[in-house]
Amino acid sequence: MSADNPHDIHNSEDELLDELLPNHARDLLITRVIDGRASASDWDRFRKLAANEPSIWTELADTQNQHELVRDELRHAVSVADWVDLPGGIIDDAPTRHRMSLASKWGGWAIAAALLLAWMVGLPQLPVSDSDAGLPSTASMPGTGLMSGIGLQDAASEDAFERYLSAGRQSGKVIAEMPEQVVVETTPLANGSIEVIYLRQIIERRVVEEAYQQIRDESGNTIAVPVNLRSRSLGAF
Repeated sequence: MSADNPHDIHNSEDELLDELLPNHARDLLITRVIDGRASASDWDRFRKLAANEPSIWTELADTQNQHELVRDELRHAVSVADWVDLPGGIIDDAPTRHRMSLASKWGGWAIAAALLLAWMVGLPQLPVSDSDAGLPSTASMPGTGLMSGIGLQDAASEDAFERYLSAGRQSGKVIAEMPEQVVVETTPLANGSIEVIYLRQIIERRVVEEAYQQIRDESGNTIAVPVNLRSRSLGAF
């Protein structure tokens, strides 16, 4: 085969990926098929793999089913946006357009999976009636976890944070707060004091149904593929 042939280069890169990262290469191949981006060489590799491992057809079907479920869950999750009234005035949408431009480079099911994971971490809160002074309500929102039912709306920010930690420790979600605080920025003020922006690190426990890992495909695009995680610990607590 000639090295000048782009198909030969593509195949050699795939073979190298198969050798170095066999599980990732397998997931990447299934991702291309599901997203409709599989080339003729991809299909040849898939058929050869299926001839030796017929179970890959079941894996493909399961992944396709996950893809459809994620899309359905995502559509349901983002429908909450119809309930949110955005503030008036001129809004700079450049950051949003930049993020959407990046998102358009992702595979269909991969971006849906990534967005769903981000949505599961924390959903926006719906505003309540004017009689509640514009305070957000979390009682009926999914995903708010410890934020509901512990009186955080009536507390100062520091007190609310400590209540969150206390409630999290009782429920088992919060394991510990790291003693080190990472200073991000300091600004001397006119009155002689110093404004400090710092990072507080919380170690939390979360149970998820699926885990994904970000890798880059042959075009350099970032995609998310399912991974099987093994038990591990950094021994930090």
